[in-house]
Amino acid sequence: VTAFVVCTALFSLGLGLLVLVVGLFIMVGCLIVAGWSSRMTMALLSYAGIDLPRTHYPAAGPGFRGKLRRLGSAQSWRDLLHVLINFILSLISFSLALTWVFGGLGGVTYWFWSSWLPQSDRGLPELLGYPGRIADITFYTVLGAALLITTPLMLRGLIRLHGAVAYALLVDE
Repeated sequence: VTAFVVCTALFSLGLGLLVLVVGLFIMVGCLIVAGWSSRMTMALLSYAGIDLPRTHYPAAGPGFRGKLRRLGSAQSWRDLLHVLINFILSLISFSLALTWVFGGLGGVTYWFWSSWLPQSDRGLPELLGYPGRIADITFYTVLGAALLITTPLMLRGLIRLHGAVAYALLVDE
């Protein structure tokens, strides 16, 4: 989230000041922050067991053109694109992971806390044609257990999805 906010602010500021020379240097700063974010993503993915090769960036040289060399690097722009895409993907992954885990925990403990729900409320089992408290408890307990059992698969799949996006955008082959 931090990289997204910083890169969005720097990119907007640099684009707005592009008419002036200072906008070019702000854009270089934006690309440097995006490169830092890509290295942090690679470190997190390597901790999760997905190793990606390191990327290489052009070194800043002497003079005016040397300082702006990063603007000509395609990998730097792909890093910036990764910051934007990874923000959206992380929001979706976070929401799915929390829903999966807490939906499962809520389902297997439904027998306990369902007695405090209003009795006039019609649940999904009753709408499917299975009225009664036992059908209600059975349905939500089985659903919660299924969510908890599949939680490791779901989380592993989300990590692999992050790894695939990172491989597509961060590996400079």
